[in-house]
Amino acid sequence: AVRSVEFVRSGFSGVADVLDNSPSFFDSYTYGGDRSKLMQELAGKSHLLTTDMKQYPVGMPIQPAAEAMEALVAEHGLRPDEVARIVCRLPSEKSRIVDNRPMPDVNVQYILSVILSDGRLTFASSHDYDRLQTPAIREIMGRVELIHDTGLDPDPTVKGFTRRGVIEVTTVDGRHLVHRVDAALGSRKNPMKWDHVVRKAHAVLDDDFPADLVDGMLAWADGLDSADSIRSIGQFLSHPGCGGKGGH
Repeated sequence: AVRSVEFVRSGFSGVADVLDNSPSFFDSYTYGGDRSKLMQELAGKSHLLTTDMKQYPVGMPIQPAAEAMEALVAEHGLRPDEVARIVCRLPSEKSRIVDNRPMPDVNVQYILSVILSDGRLTFASSHDYDRLQTPAIREIMGRVELIHDTGLDPDPTVKGFTRRGVIEVTTVDGRHLVHRVDAALGSRKNPMKWDHVVRKAHAVLDDDFPADLVDGMLAWADGLDSADSIRSIGQFLSHPGCGGKGGH
């Protein structure tokens, strides 16, 4: 979304309506769909209950892999020099989207390498084009194997759910460590709680805002239902960080 705004500001043109003609918004998800059904299930239902949210600032297919890798690093205190090989298994129908792509935030090999190197993932590190090309990270990426695992694909007769993934780490001293995620945190089958939202906000915003300001924004959002006026959010939006990359 941020990049789209920057394209417009730089004079790039675009289609008048992304929902019309072809290719369109709908073609990015499926071909031959019946658009007349769009409104049929809206009445009386909350589609927030069937919406997947992102725990990490990366492409959705990477979510379970990042979660599993972070868990293994935290549990075993893994360092890059201790890891001989990383095998990442993701559902085959989505894994190709994130296989060694030029954009760092949709490159699963890069994201796993950063988590191993840093012990965590931030907005800045997940979007760092320069770091993607550094010899140290490229060397770690060379130890990561992505398997497009059909065994993790949803049953074709059931409406799909693909927020699954498995990370297998082989250490230099011969240990074989495995962490499986069957429903990534933030997905409809494993919703985030408020403490998870707080953690995500700090991971995304701390590079551009003071931690106490982020805490203030979170407290404001948590008490939104009792706020006297929406204008009170202005105290946060007026911070100098809102003019930087993290404040758009």
